[in-house]
Amino acid sequence: MDTAQILRLLEENTGRFARTAVEAAVARREEITPELLRILENTVDHAAQLDAEGDYMGHLYAMFLLAQFRETRAYPLVVRFALLPSDLLDTLCGDFLTEDLGQVLASVCGDDLKGIQSVIENEDADE
Repeated sequence: MDTAQILRLLEENTGRFARTAVEAAVARREEITPELLRILENTVDHAAQLDAEGDYMGHLYAMFLLAQFRETRAYPLVVRFALLPSDLLDTLCGDFLTEDLGQVLASVCGDDLKGIQSVIENEDADE
C-alpha cells in the first residue's frame, strides 16, 4: 500500500477502524509523518470547511499516529487545534476532546509545556 492509498483510507469515515491503513502508516513512519502533519495543519486552517463537509476522519488518525510517534513537530498544530472554537471542536472530534486530546498533547509536547499552559490559561478555549 503506497502513501496516497494509506492517506485516502485514513481520511474516509467508513464507520470502521482503518486497521490496515494504520498498520501501513506505522510501518512507513518516516514517509507518512510529513503527510500527517500536513493533514493536521490543513484541518486547523480549514476547520469550518471540513466541518461543513462532514465525515472527515484524517485529523483524528493523524493526531493519534503523531502521538504514537511522539512527533514534537505536531505540538504547535495540536495546540492550535485545541484552541479552535468549541462548536467546531465538538463536531470535528466529539469525545476525542475529553477522552484523548490531553494524552495526545502530552505525547507530542516533548519537554515544552508552554503550549499546554497556553490552552489551559486561554479563557476562550473549550473547557
